[in-house]
Amino acid sequence: YTGEDTLSLHDALPIFKETPLEQKLKRENGQLLRNLEELRNFLGIEAVILKELEEIKKEGSFVSLFKTRKEDFLKKLDLHLQFVSGKVIFREPNAWYSTIWIDIGEKENQKRGCVVIGKNSPVLVGDKVVGVVEFVDKAKSRVRLITDNNLKISVAVENRGRESDLFIAKGELSGSSSPLWRSRGRVLKGEGFQDDSKEGEKHLMQEGDVLVTTGMDGVFPKGLKVGRLTFIQKPKEGACSYNIEAIAMAEEIESLKTVVVLPPLQEK
Repeated sequence: YTGEDTLSLHDALPIFKETPLEQKLKRENGQLLRNLEELRNFLGIEAVILKELEEIKKEGSFVSLFKTRKEDFLKKLDLHLQFVSGKVIFREPNAWYSTIWIDIGEKENQKRGCVVIGKNSPVLVGDKVVGVVEFVDKAKSRVRLITDNNLKISVAVENRGRESDLFIAKGELSGSSSPLWRSRGRVLKGEGFQDDSKEGEKHLMQEGDVLVTTGMDGVFPKGLKVGRLTFIQKPKEGACSYNIEAIAMAEEIESLKTVVVLPPLQEK
């Protein structure tokens, strides 16, 4: 039937077109979601600072140690207060767990009059590590993710509330994914972990332990969450270290939208 009352596709399209009010609400809703994501990241960083402050309070009776920790804390506080939030703008399907691009670069440094993003800037979601900046362009930067096997991080088992500030079972953690190869997602692998427990005693490392940054690699500040221990490989005869597996703490790494970038510990 082709009568005069028949609507063409062109005539019908305006019926489904968004009104100016709907477009405005859509934009405002998107901005609100981004603001909430930034707030969540800020609260995560705040949690790291508060935890460090509590540790300093416990050490108040040891004057020299307290002074050293206080200076370290103030440096860390200054670092965290300079963070900048960035949005993920590109992610290659064949390198999904290796790299991402974010929408901030050298222009942000010029705008602020100081370096807030540079090579080796730690990249976080809240208090959890997701990667490190490896290249900075004018308005964008490339981030190497912790799930890539080329990024190695110095980590240790979280202290579990012990009074001692000594690290438990230090080692290196890296991803298990590489471009163009089959990915194991959030799985991380660790090498060179030493457990000082004696034969017959319970291991200091336990499945479920949280692995945090040691601050000894010159890239990541101390105390950021990296992974949760899932497997401890029994060492070969004569070996004095363990290999482990962990799962990245940042569940969001599979579908990152917004990240927090800290200034590099050592400016290049």
